[in-house]
Amino acid sequence: MYSLYKKYLESVKKWIWKTVDYDKAYANQCVDFIRQYAKDIGKPITTYGNATDFIKKWLWPNWERVKEWQVADIGIQQASKSLPYGHIFVVESISDKVYVIEQNRDGKAFKNNDPKNLWSPVSRGSYPKKWIVFFRAK
Repeated sequence: MYSLYKKYLESVKKWIWKTVDYDKAYANQCVDFIRQYAKDIGKPITTYGNATDFIKKWLWPNWERVKEWQVADIGIQQASKSLPYGHIFVVESISDKVYVIEQNRDGKAFKNNDPKNLWSPVSRGSYPKKWIVFFRAK
């Protein structure tokens, strides 16, 4: 666990306040940061699509779905009216809310269909605990 936590800290330190466009499509989406993070900690993710697709698709050979969270887990907020594609992030801590490291929280990365827009860098945020699915590196 310590090794994973150390890799988590290194990845967050490397990317905080920067933008990640892992797949070079649609600018810096939340999924781009997660795929980069998973690669950084040595547990790459092969799933593609929107955050909600990550809940549906079981293409996570290096990860497992868990009910209890811990730091360095990946959380996915399911789609809703305000988040039609869902949202995906790394868990930083949980108390009354889920505190996260995320990218493109405001959904403006691909503003006006221009993939060169680089909005909403990797930063910290928080969400209510409901409607979140967690995955942990194996």
